[in-house]
Amino acid sequence: MELLLTIWPTMRAIANETGVPYPTVTSWNTPGRRVPPAKFDVIIRAAAARGADLTYDQLYAENAKCSEAAA
Repeated sequence: MELLLTIWPTMRAIANETGVPYPTVTSWNTPGRRVPPAKFDVIIRAAAARGADLTYDQLYAENAKCSEAAA
């Protein structure tokens, strides 16, 4: 989630711009939770609309950090 918050100012902004419900986006910030890979496409497209260069590799790496922190 840290990576996404370098692109968007708030979780509400992520929700608004990706079309993912706000409660779902906030759940990604819960320890041990991660962004589902099924949402990567919409997140990458929304980031590009903001002028950010976000990749699948970056999202997978962010998910790995979340998994490590929960362990």
